[in-house]
Amino acid sequence: MISAIVAISLLGWFGVQNAVFAKGIDHALNGMLGFEFSAALSGLCLTLLVVLGIRTIKIAASIAVPLFIAVIAFISIQVLSSLNVATLFHAASQGDPLTVANAITRIIGGCIVAALMTPDIARYAKRTSHNRLGRYFLLFVRQCCGGYR
Repeated sequence: MISAIVAISLLGWFGVQNAVFAKGIDHALNGMLGFEFSAALSGLCLTLLVVLGIRTIKIAASIAVPLFIAVIAFISIQVLSSLNVATLFHAASQGDPLTVANAITRIIGGCIVAALMTPDIARYAKRTSHNRLGRYFLLFVRQCCGGYR
């Protein structure tokens, strides 16, 4: 019974991941494929990746993680080049203040994202100093791109 519940929840999680992936593909291609075809294509790719095993996932990660870091760096440069950083640090907060529950949720969510991303990025660190530098970079990017708002 427990295994059936776990299997059903994992199918649901696969559906969520597939929908996010398909939405990204659909958006990146300006709706050229349509969401349904994008979902079928992304589901097939994800399923094939899992069926082919750990070795294939390792190869995919060795391509995707550096690409992800490059995209984050590009986005950071684009965002920061259009801002006056000194003005940004001295600007007053806009909008309604956060509730305590909302603030706790955001902080814990950030910690969860960091815990999930750190192993992927740390895999390329040759020394402890490289790992530390990567963590500081991620913290900086997170703060500049909408961390605690």
